[in-house]
Amino acid sequence: MPSQINSVTIIGIGLIGGSLAGAIKEKKIAREVRGYDKNHEAVKKALERNLLDSYETDLKEAIMGAEVVILAVPVGELIGVGKAILPHLSAGTIITDVGSVKAAFVRELEPLLSGNISLVGGHPIAGTEKSGVEAAFPELFANTKCILTPTSKTPLWAIEKISQLWEMIGVKVILMEPEAHDCSLARISHLPHMVAYSLVNTIRELAQEDEQMLSFPAGGFKDFTRVASSHPLMWRDICLSNRNNILQAIEYFQEHLERLKSYIAKAEGDALEQQFALAREFRAIVKSCERSRRKNGLIIAVDGPASGGKSSLGKLIAKAINYTYISTGTIYRAVAWKARQEKISWDDQESLAQLSSALELQFRTMDDNTVRAYLDREDITDKIKDEEIGKGASAVSAFAGVRKALLELQRNLGKDGGVVMDGRDIGTVIFPEAEVKFYLDATVEARAYRRHKELKEAGLEVDLKTIEQSLRKRDMDDSNRDLAPLSLAPDAIYIDTTQLSIEKVKEIMLKEIKGRLS
Repeated sequence: MPSQINSVTIIGIGLIGGSLAGAIKEKKIAREVRGYDKNHEAVKKALERNLLDSYETDLKEAIMGAEVVILAVPVGELIGVGKAILPHLSAGTIITDVGSVKAAFVRELEPLLSGNISLVGGHPIAGTEKSGVEAAFPELFANTKCILTPTSKTPLWAIEKISQLWEMIGVKVILMEPEAHDCSLARISHLPHMVAYSLVNTIRELAQEDEQMLSFPAGGFKDFTRVASSHPLMWRDICLSNRNNILQAIEYFQEHLERLKSYIAKAEGDALEQQFALAREFRAIVKSCERSRRKNGLIIAVDGPASGGKSSLGKLIAKAINYTYISTGTIYRAVAWKARQEKISWDDQESLAQLSSALELQFRTMDDNTVRAYLDREDITDKIKDEEIGKGASAVSAFAGVRKALLELQRNLGKDGGVVMDGRDIGTVIFPEAEVKFYLDATVEARAYRRHKELKEAGLEVDLKTIEQSLRKRDMDDSNRDLAPLSLAPDAIYIDTTQLSIEKVKEIMLKEIKGRLS
């Protein structure tokens, strides 16, 4: 077991800095997690959200005595902040960062180090389209990678310390030279962003001549240009910091685009087809490599608001492709049932969190394709259908300690693939790397009507207006939770089911899944 770090200071408390602070604090990797941000409101919010142990409004005070200092500022500010803190660091301090461009920062700062101070460049491959501490959550880095960029001058003990920090969070660490990192990232990450920005701006200008075309955006346009929603300031800094590598990557891309332009101009159909076939084949190889990491197939995440049809469609999809269906609702019902068996109150947060962390739950697909839930080897499928247990599940799911404890359970249940899992945070928190993500939505009126119909068919009389009011409150609560709020994953396939039959939605989902499988 690696020794605990005495004190970590994180400079820059936004999405990445705030999430990292929360992860370090949650995993007890450091005795103290301190924060600093020139926006004092950001660190105050982080403290309120329990992402930090303390914060300072003075930079010198923030880094005093810190064993590890993590720079989570924009790429364009890294060198300046790094130079500003150097004279005030304690002997033996390790500086690391989370920037997506490494060479300029590492090569500029490393010659200035003294007093047994070390620098280990870092780049976690994680994030969302959102920004700010409000969007931070400790689970952001789960099942991701972090590239560390030490040099020949970096002490081995410093590399090991920072590697252990990331590994304890649950991140796979990869070591690269700073220049190699920048070259690879320019090609696989920075170039796609440049292409997306250029494409969106091209469409923007063309739309001035033909406004009608904006009524027909194909799914491919939405998927391909999603990254153009990223923060402009961040990408300005990345371009300026890694410009030579990005320019070279753009030149490669222009050569291929010119080639296609030439083939189209000359009506060379065979050459065009060959280019498209090569691209399709390579993409299939890439996707195959991703799938080969899982033993049983894809992870299919189905998120959305309450009564949006997630469970009904999740079961239908799982049955159609012979996958295991896992319901987040069933997991929370299991906690409520187990608590009642052990005479634990549904408002005893501490005991519920302990119970949840020790939960031994399995899902088994039977010969008739039904899925049974087993807790401590006992089939509880029918026992947890009780209406009282449903109320208990709703109560226990509101507790942060319970949700954190069940996070690992849910990941273990689905990590090998071959699962369809539904909930409100499957594609954003539980499995942000899921191969297929759906977000099923509908107007609150449509969802209330469907729920009312279900209850009537079950012989229960409930006022439609009451159901609608309840769903509105549930939507508000789910969307504004501090931990794992309901939100649309940036790469999720959004389906508005308001005017669609369940069979039509199933058809849409299966078409997408089979496309990924093939």
